[in-house]
Amino acid sequence: MKKLIPVIIVMALVIMQFFPIKRIVGPVKPGASIMDDASVPDDIKTSLKAACFDCHSNQPAYPWYASIAPISWWLAGHIEEGRSDLNFSEWSQLSAEQKAHKKREMCVEIEATRMPLTPYKILHSEARLSDAQVKAICDWSKQ
Repeated sequence: MKKLIPVIIVMALVIMQFFPIKRIVGPVKPGASIMDDASVPDDIKTSLKAACFDCHSNQPAYPWYASIAPISWWLAGHIEEGRSDLNFSEWSQLSAEQKAHKKREMCVEIEATRMPLTPYKILHSEARLSDAQVKAICDWSKQ
């Protein structure tokens, strides 16, 4: 029986590969992204792109491990949840009040180190925001 358990686990992992996630990339309407917003400083755009866009935009860069179930399912869930909370690809659709609120939320989340998520920062060193980047985003968020 003990020898059968690893075989069952391997078989389950193989079967899972036949149920891939649907990768949702795009569309991004011209002028709709936060990257098109002239009121957002370039350094803020750079930080947001590196630390946030994979889960909070319609343009995620799926890493190689996003093709391996069940990791792919976990990632898809995070991306879906991230987009539902804030989608930088649809920034222009937010009212000025909503943008101000989302900016304040960003500051709270990154200051508390809840965002980016720790597993993401472990695998993506470019997503680790420095104290200076956090301060710049928070300063911008309070404007």
